[in-house]
Amino acid sequence: MSSIEERLARDIEAVTKGVIVTERDLLDARDAIDERVATGRGRDRRRTVAMVAAAAVVVAGVGFGAIQILSEDNATVTPASGGEPADDIYADFLKGDPPTPENLNGFWRVDNGGTMVRFQTNGTVQFSDQGAVISDPVTIGTYTIDGDTIAVTAPDAPGCISPEFTMRAALPEPSLVNVVLTEPQFGTCETVATTIALEHVLPDNGRWADFTSAGIRGWRPVTDEKVVLGDWMAEAGGGYLLEIAEDGTYYVADDSGDVVDNGRWRLRESRLELFSRTESPQCEEGDFLVLGNLEYTNAETTLLRGTVDQNDCGGGWTPTTWLQIPDATSD
Repeated sequence: MSSIEERLARDIEAVTKGVIVTERDLLDARDAIDERVATGRGRDRRRTVAMVAAAAVVVAGVGFGAIQILSEDNATVTPASGGEPADDIYADFLKGDPPTPENLNGFWRVDNGGTMVRFQTNGTVQFSDQGAVISDPVTIGTYTIDGDTIAVTAPDAPGCISPEFTMRAALPEPSLVNVVLTEPQFGTCETVATTIALEHVLPDNGRWADFTSAGIRGWRPVTDEKVVLGDWMAEAGGGYLLEIAEDGTYYVADDSGDVVDNGRWRLRESRLELFSRTESPQCEEGDFLVLGNLEYTNAETTLLRGTVDQNDCGGGWTPTTWLQIPDATSD
């Protein structure tokens, strides 16, 4: 067992037995795992993904009410109401470039979570854990930035989330945002993760360049419409996001984060047919993109592939394979 795995095992055991662990321990463990993910390949990479999922369970299960936050000398640090903690234990986690509308622009996925976030430079932010961040976001709001703090206003936020909340953020690299969620934004929420990593889906920035379907087996014909629903990322950093919505609409976004095509879709005998609408930004009404011999398989996530049988618009969003971005409805 590696030192990383040993640390995770100790952290999990500590939480389940009620033993106090430090937030610093959790942050250090996550940093080490992120380094493994960045350098992992093939089978080792798949094994690392499983380890990261275990770490996410630990972090998500030890919110403000579940552990005491300890400083390096084991003195309890209590965040002051409306202010900064006496000892900023998140200083290392928040190293990097401060957030700006430009470097936040695009689509992000919560690392090892089921939520997608879309930031736009016009100050709009959208959230969805239903695979519909473009067509039907669960929450849509506005955001402003002051230093490392992002203030979000979302009047229709569901559940226990407050309609106004803040989060501290930093970009250690262009394709990654480390976020610290702050109190009292959670309203009636009892347990939440205090630290979250967001990974860029678009623009890709090279983060997914080595993620391919080569060698994966178990492909089956797509006969059920439910298989194709959700948000899909072009394989190997292909620079496109495809959203297939339950209401029969679809959207394609490119590496700028903007929608470049939208219209209606249908599945007929393992043929996925996308036909553009009048309001499509780059295609003509009625232009067809047809993916024939459509197949899927389940690996780290669901993969979808097909042959390009028709491409009237001539759009570049025709990768060999699409990877589903997991959400709350995924199997």
